[in-house]
Amino acid sequence: MEIRKIIFLIFIVSLTACSFAESNQQPVINKDQGIIVLPPKMKKAIEAFNPDFAMWKLEDYTPTILKEDHQKDSPHKLPFALIVDANKDNIPDVILDGHDKEKCLLIGVISNNGGYRVLTIEEKKLISPRTMQNMFQGKKEYGLSYFLWTLEEKEETKKTNEIFMVGYPQQTTADGKLLNDGAFLIYRYLNKKFYVEYLTL
Repeated sequence: MEIRKIIFLIFIVSLTACSFAESNQQPVINKDQGIIVLPPKMKKAIEAFNPDFAMWKLEDYTPTILKEDHQKDSPHKLPFALIVDANKDNIPDVILDGHDKEKCLLIGVISNNGGYRVLTIEEKKLISPRTMQNMFQGKKEYGLSYFLWTLEEKEETKKTNEIFMVGYPQQTTADGKLLNDGAFLIYRYLNKKFYVEYLTL
């Protein structure tokens, strides 16, 4: 009887380990902790691309951005991370927003022949989010004032290969005067590259 119990426990442990190993091969967003957990192959590709790369954190964003992100409940996104399928091979890819010691970096980690390759989508001079002043309805806030959005799988987006966008909300004074127009940067993936289209609100 005891032997049967032991065999049964070993079987359960083996199933659990297999399940964990399988799930560990895909990126997963943990909403409670505000992080994205990347599989080993993705981590290795990012390390080879830039060992100093680090993603932004929730505390780097303004309260308004965190509150008014209409996709904040999506299991596939955080303000700085998206799980997508850019090359349509049914293997999850990720879009990550972050920085190294000198630059702000927006990157794509795309599946490629059993592994991953990393593409620089945007690059600009590093600025600390704590020094970024914004104005939302007359309220001064410091931090990153944009977010990443996935684009819905509609027929029109499939045809144009639109994968994601970066949204910059309008900023206003307390009496509603516009301080900027706000904008969307729409990113398409074609021929193994990302292309951007700029749209104002």
